[in-house]
Amino acid sequence: MGAFVDRIVVGAAAMRRDRPELAHQSFNARARTYIQESGVVELVKWFKHNSLTYPQIAKVVCSCSGDLEKVRRMLKWLRSIYVKGEFLGRVLAKGESLMSRSFEELEEITGYLECCGVRREWIGHVVSRCPQLLNLSLDELETRVQFYTNMGMNENDFGTMVYDYPKVLGFFSLEEMNSKMIEDLFIFC
Repeated sequence: MGAFVDRIVVGAAAMRRDRPELAHQSFNARARTYIQESGVVELVKWFKHNSLTYPQIAKVVCSCSGDLEKVRRMLKWLRSIYVKGEFLGRVLAKGESLMSRSFEELEEITGYLECCGVRREWIGHVVSRCPQLLNLSLDELETRVQFYTNMGMNENDFGTMVYDYPKVLGFFSLEEMNSKMIEDLFIFC
């Protein structure tokens, strides 16, 4: 929570200069005002209501460098791709670099998945079950998709597979994917 605490300290100190009505208050009173105005309390309550633990909440707040508006924009974007309420916080907590990604990058990833056969209304379900997908670069995602299409999988089958088992695309490393495929071939033969 260091970045958020730094933001509180700087914000509370700036209130003395920028807001004359608060200049006479103690630093602690200005810090309390800054916290109340930041909306962090409501956000923490919302995350707790959606079953996040305090360490997960701290991880989300730290990942946005204390910019809670960024968290709100990300939640709005996640809703736009059909991530359901109870999964919103978990996606933010498990998507390690999600808060550092631009919305353009995220749209490229979801758009590419759609082009490969994953229906738009399925994207939220897929991301809810495997938030790591949003951490992949577009090049890495293309390589992973090619892994399956090179085996002869068509768009419909690929989309259905990703819907049913999203971790096969975003959870395992490429090396693990290859080794599991080889293991399955030996078992099948």
